[in-house]
Amino acid sequence: DAARPDAAVARIFRRKTIDFLKRKEIDPQVLAELEGQLSVWNDNYERLKPILAASPVLWEIEPMAQNLSHCAEIGLKALKYIKEQIKADTDWLRESAAILKQAKKPCAQTELMILPAIEALREQVK
Repeated sequence: DAARPDAAVARIFRRKTIDFLKRKEIDPQVLAELEGQLSVWNDNYERLKPILAASPVLWEIEPMAQNLSHCAEIGLKALKYIKEQIKADTDWLRESAAILKQAKKPCAQTELMILPAIEALREQVK
């Protein structure tokens, strides 16, 4: 069996994010789609906690789930800055850089495939 190295949802998200950032004006529909997907990922860890608590075999994915949630939160904040047409403050830039650096480390033999898109959103608000 051969498996794709990343999920279709992550590939679509990355493509939409890059296309969104290339536009001169904000596309409200794409913005809403990006925010919707990021919200799902942001909330995913909280929904996963009871399952993790009941299944020790899944404990190794907990850091990945936390990283996904934190990265999604960064993406949501970056989209808010973009929507409001303001630059991010230095504290947020420093904190988000540290979180993204941590999230780049492989966990449970996997990597977060949305990181390039999240980094692009963050770069947009520097």
